Amino acid sequence: MAIVRGVGYPKPDRSHFSSMAIWQTGSPQTHLNTGWLGRWLDSQKVDPMTAISLGSVLPPLLAGKIQSGSALPLGGLIIPSGQFAKACQRLSAPSQKDSPLMAAAATSMRNLFNVSGSITPVLSQPAPMSDDLPTISGGNAGGDSNLTQQLNLVGKLIASGAPTKVWSVSLGGFDTHANEANAQALLLGTVSSSITKFLSQMKASGRSKDITVMVYSEFGRRVKANGSQGTDHGSAGPMFLIGDRVEGGFYGDQPSLTKLIDGDLAVTTDFRDVYSTVIEKVLGTPAEKILGKWSGRVNAIKSV
Repeated sequence: MAIVRGVGYPKPDRSHFSSMAIWQTGSPQTHLNTGWLGRWLDSQKVDPMTAISLGSVLPPLLAGKIQSGSALPLGGLIIPSGQFAKACQRLSAPSQKDSPLMAAAATSMRNLFNVSGSITPVLSQPAPMSDDLPTISGGNAGGDSNLTQQLNLVGKLIASGAPTKVWSVSLGGFDTHANEANAQALLLGTVSSSITKFLSQMKASGRSKDITVMVYSEFGRRVKANGSQGTDHGSAGPMFLIGDRVEGGFYGDQPSLTKLIDGDLAVTTDFRDVYSTVIEKVLGTPAEKILGKWSGRVNAIKSV
């Protein structure tokens, strides 16, 4: 595991919505309508299985100009059946008479049926075993959580040979304005146990060398506690890179606790340094195509 310290962007924004938009578009200065991985998707062959987000709503992260990723609810996709399904499939057939909007709607419907056909048989299968984890009361250590469920689905599909190159999962609750010590401990424990179990499953399935996990949040926290034993929206925070090809250790300068900027930790690593590294070393694409002429890198991932 590589811990990248002091990660953020210039002129930090403390709004959840604005900061998430900045992190997901990869553009701190200029407003963009595409996510950084959506722009990467635009350079790939059109396939609704290339990038998948677990959840019912597609994050802006995976929205491109030409194509977007797919959203997969934890319960699986619910599609029409019977005569209604046949009518939908007829409506989704490509036609030169379609307007651009009609063509986009038809493509979306085709993708729904195609993705459902690919993943539905896999979802009924058990998740890969985690043979190298300790057992408690006959089961693998660590309780179940929504994040664990998301990663179990990812593990099933990777083990089955899905062509997906990017997965997006998420865990909420880190907006710790109150009772931070207890909440943070539980949340970080969930992140740790869920990712540990997932990587163990990938090792058992023989796919661990193909996996790189990147963990981030839209902003760090303030250094000084508030009146509710919590902390408010801040600026810099750590990112984690985890996987067999990751060179473990610390990267980037640790922000000083004695040289704060308006009460916040100084940003010592731009998140685009990490993104550029992942784009090139994991996705095998020149970062310039996605992020422009950005020169920063974090040398934490071994080349293929």
